Amino acid sequence: MFIGTLKDDIQHEVHLWEPDSLEKVFRLVRKIESKIMATRKPTTHNHKDGSVATPNLPQRTRMTPQQLEE
Repeated sequence: MFIGTLKDDIQHEVHLWEPDSLEKVFRLVRKIESKIMATRKPTTHNHKDGSVATPNLPQRTRMTPQQLEE
């Protein structure tokens, strides 16, 4: 029943590991949540108005073979 209350992506990972006890499910969910938090893109919080913005990352550009040689 507990697994059914989890978010879909977490449920899927839990099922892949096939835990055989509720205690193992709890530990596994904590590890999965930690992994998700560690892989999220960093955000900037504006505490004055409560808005959240993702940092502007430079856009990739393709270079011609000549540009690569230079």
